Order: sequence, then C-alpha cells, then structure tokens
Amino acid sequence: MAWATVARRASRALGRGGPASSTVHCLARSPYTGCQVDYSVIGSLLIVPAKQRSHLERFDYGDIADAQSLYVQIGEVALLAVLNDSCGALNVERNIIDPVTGPLSPLQQREIMARLSYANLRLRKRPVFIYDFGGESYRMIARVPRRVEVDTGSGEEYGKLLYHATRMIVDGLGTPHSDEIRRRVRAGTFTFLVDERGEFLADSMDLPSD
Repeated sequence: MAWATVARRASRALGRGGPASSTVHCLARSPYTGCQVDYSVIGSLLIVPAKQRSHLERFDYGDIADAQSLYVQIGEVALLAVLNDSCGALNVERNIIDPVTGPLSPLQQREIMARLSYANLRLRKRPVFIYDFGGESYRMIARVPRRVEVDTGSGEEYGKLLYHATRMIVDGLGTPHSDEIRRRVRAGTFTFLVDERGEFLADSMDLPSD
C-alpha cells in the first residue's frame, strides 16, 4: 500500500516537470522496455536511517516538483533522491550527511531534500539525456559537464524551498518560538540538522518523555 501511494503521488507531482519528467518516465519504465541505463543517468540518491517514535508516522513522503526531487520514508529507512541531475546536486552538497550520527526525523529528512533541491536548481550546466539506438538494443546515457558549478543563490530562495518542504510540520509546532522558527525557515537561516556548534540534533522532534 505504501509503495502504491508513493507511485501515485510522485507521478502527479513530478509529471509536472516538463521535458525532464519524460526522462524520469523512461527511466522508470526501463525494466519493462529493456532500455539499458548508463550509470551517468542516475541522479543523486541517499538512503538514511529514519527515526522511530510512537508519535511519528512510519510512512512519510514529500517532493519538490520544480527540482525533480523527492523523499520517502517507510519504517526505519528513508530514501532521498534527485531524479534529473546525474548526481550533480550530491556533488555540490557532498558533506551534507557528515554531521549525521543517528536516525533522521521527518524535519531533518525534509531539510536534506530541500538542500539537494536547491543545489539542483542552481546547477550552471545541466546533464543532457540522450538515447543511443545503435545495434539491436538501445540505451539511455547522459552527457555530464566535466565540472559541477552552481549559480549564486540567496537565503530567501533556499528558504522558499525549505518552507515548502517543512511547512506542514513547522506551521503546527505550537511552541513559544514557532513564529521565530517559521521566520528563519523562510529566510533560509534555520537548520533542523545541527545545533550552533555544528553537532547533530539527535533529539529532533522528540517528546520530553522520549
């Protein structure tokens, strides 16, 4: 049931992605069509441990369609992916999980998705996906820039993605600091991953009794 929900939601959301969505569609159908997929086509992918608590859902899903990115949590595992970057975003954010020393809360998973999304949207030169029909078989390959470069961004641009990814949780926090957290999230100056010393926030979304 969970995977069927993921498929429906991802299809609706990522199908709005223009030409890139056709590449994603072809990639998803490759086991059926027999298309050989070159490693250069594969996008950024992280598989991380997901926090388990009685008050947290075991299934969670989110996406940012403009960035062709998504995440899905099923039980103790979460998958975060960018589908059209040929690992460009992960090269930009190569140190993103360095501080992580334990399972990630839904807020932390969503922040990582937002950061990968923002890196993907700022790629100066994007991969070009092409099809090679030589011989009896065909394959999908990508022409990838020799060097990964990104355009200059801003906190506000990143904040829009971070708020989009986390607003369902942030807007319902109901704490004395909720307004300040929301303001800083939208400004792109807040993180759920680490504290002011750069150490992983292992108690993210825990209740006092946890």
